[in-house]
This record gives sequence, structure tokens and C-alpha cells, in this order.
Amino acid sequence: MFADAENAIARARNAELSDGITIRVGSSLLNPSSVLSNLWAPLREKYPQYKFRIVPYEDRKEQILSVIGSLGERMDVLVGCFNSRAMLKMADYLHLGNYQLCVAVPKGHPLCSKKKLSLQDLHGERLVMIKSGDTELLDYFRTILNMTHPQIMITDAGYYYDMDTFNMCEQTGMFLLTLDAWSDIHPFLTTLPVQWDYQIPYGILYPKNPSSDVKNFIEIIKEEIVREK
Repeated sequence: MFADAENAIARARNAELSDGITIRVGSSLLNPSSVLSNLWAPLREKYPQYKFRIVPYEDRKEQILSVIGSLGERMDVLVGCFNSRAMLKMADYLHLGNYQLCVAVPKGHPLCSKKKLSLQDLHGERLVMIKSGDTELLDYFRTILNMTHPQIMITDAGYYYDMDTFNMCEQTGMFLLTLDAWSDIHPFLTTLPVQWDYQIPYGILYPKNPSSDVKNFIEIIKEEIVREK
């Protein structure tokens, strides 16, 4: 494995003699390309041959699987939380880190003034979350929540979120299970931490049969960033 990574890095450096390598990065409101650009920033001088083309796409839950299916065609990589079983059957995933699970509360709700929510604060409230059956970590979270705090009323949002999910919560007054990384998604929802220790992974999604350029790029990320954590 280490030899493969070293070979990938050597090939990448040799490519400086060519016209450069372009990596097409998908970017949306929920899964912005800035996560990757911030990650790559310390490596830009070391690997100047890499250029990045941002490919925008919409966070439509009806379309997200077709977006992932287009990896290798319109775009090379996506960065974000892609933990659904259906998604991981279609592409490979490099874990980069974890986001905290939080709760978004409509502005004007009395709980907005709190710095951190307790689970008791959620009693009697409707909490919107991904429906069960496709994301193992959230299925486990739902089971624990139902067992220990049945006073929290869970409402299904489908297998994936999009902007309509955030709008629905703001318009109906329901709470939303969300991520700390999404705290600025909706201006009329306040994202608050909760007294629990639940996280969800984020990372790079890339084709199961990537091009040599993309494969080398992923090996560099593994060698330079992931193994140093």
C-alpha cells in the first residue's frame, strides 16, 4: 500500500512536465467544493500540476443518485457526507473526518436562545430526519432515540436532504437533525449542538474505476492528509 502511494506521488510530480492535471470537483450548497480546496491548500506548492474545475450541481434528492452515477463523466469527485448504502454501492469513499450531529431550530422558537440543547428540550417536538433503511449510522441513532426518548416525535424526510427539507422545517416549525457544517444553509434556522456524542463521517466520493489521474490524486490525499491524522 505504501509503495502504491509513493508511486502515485512520483507519477504526480513527473506530470509537472506536462500541461497539468485537472480534477473536476462537484459542488453544491450542501456539499461545497470549499471543503476540498481548504484541505488541499497546504499542498498546492508541492503539487502545482493539479488544477481544479468546479462543476456545480443541485441538491435535489430525486437527482442525487444520478449525480453520483455521473462520476467519471461530468465530474471526478464529490466531497461531503455520503453514507447511504445506495451511494456507496455506486462509488468509492475516502473518509476524511466527522461532522457533529446537531439540531436546527426555526428562528423565533424559545430554544433558539440556548447555546446547547438537552435531549429533554426536544421532548414534545417533531424532529425531521432521514428515514430508516439506507444509512446505518442514522438508523442506529434513530433506534437509540426511540428507546431512550420516545417523547421526541420523529418525522421522515426521505432518504436524502435538499433545500426543500430546510424550507419545510422553517415553514412548519419542526426541528431538523442536521450537521454543524450546515449551520449557514438556511438564514431562518438556528443550528445548535445537543448534549450527545454522535458524529457522521464526511469524505471524498470518487468512481469505483477512476482514471489514473484521479487514482493518483486520491493516493496523494491518503498519503499526505489522511495518514497524518
